[in-house]
Amino acid sequence: MEIVSGLQEKDGALKFRYCHATDANLRESLNDQPLGVHFSMHGFSQKAAKKANDLTGVFDQKEGDFLLFENENGTANFFYQKKVEEFMKKFVVKKPDFLVINACMSEKVGEAFRDAGIGHVVCVKADCYQDDQAAIIFSRIFYGELFYSKNPVTFCQAFAKAKDAVLAKLKKTEAEKLVIKHNHGTEPCSPRDKNEYKLQLGPMCQKGKNLHHIMSVPEQVTVNYMPRNGVLFEIINGIMQSDSFFIQVYSSPGMGKSTMLKAISKHF
Repeated sequence: MEIVSGLQEKDGALKFRYCHATDANLRESLNDQPLGVHFSMHGFSQKAAKKANDLTGVFDQKEGDFLLFENENGTANFFYQKKVEEFMKKFVVKKPDFLVINACMSEKVGEAFRDAGIGHVVCVKADCYQDDQAAIIFSRIFYGELFYSKNPVTFCQAFAKAKDAVLAKLKKTEAEKLVIKHNHGTEPCSPRDKNEYKLQLGPMCQKGKNLHHIMSVPEQVTVNYMPRNGVLFEIINGIMQSDSFFIQVYSSPGMGKSTMLKAISKHF
């Protein structure tokens, strides 16, 4: 949400939907025919997954690199490189204009989305881990250029400026991890009509003084996502017990262990 807060300062408006990365949520979101989609999650190459102790024996080595989605019960769901084409053909009528994948080692999956019809896909090189701060800096500049620039910019121009911002604020190695996959070959990227990206007024957005520039569109997903309040209670209750000296929290990567422990720390 740091990306959203950074864009609040811009002179414009943007509608977005935030939801957990499940197959059902992605399908519902794509059915809304958005201009773009943004993934923020863990990603793994087959090479890296083989070295991860907590992934040993649970992923399919024949399906390629993968992003770490979740099932509706909060368990891991590997969204494989080879699954992309079938998923896009089966569930997507109109492809989004762009996709940003803030995930380590997401290049091969990004190429699969590009080959499935998404014109521009931003991703991270297949052998690289992405720094969280680099992802935030890149996304703020990328969306700022794409949606709020005075003159229309192409996706490739927005990517280049955002990558330069990462280079200026962090280091060259972080900037070099970012790549863009597109379908226009050696031809120049076509300029976008800025009017395409103007927020259309409607039931979700009424013109007025109290209009927020960045608007969250309520989820329309019918799948009941499994909350972790019960797990939080169990851990906090365990800590409060006088005979508890050690509590182990474990799961597959990307399931929210760090975020959950941050929430627990606020109780003490």
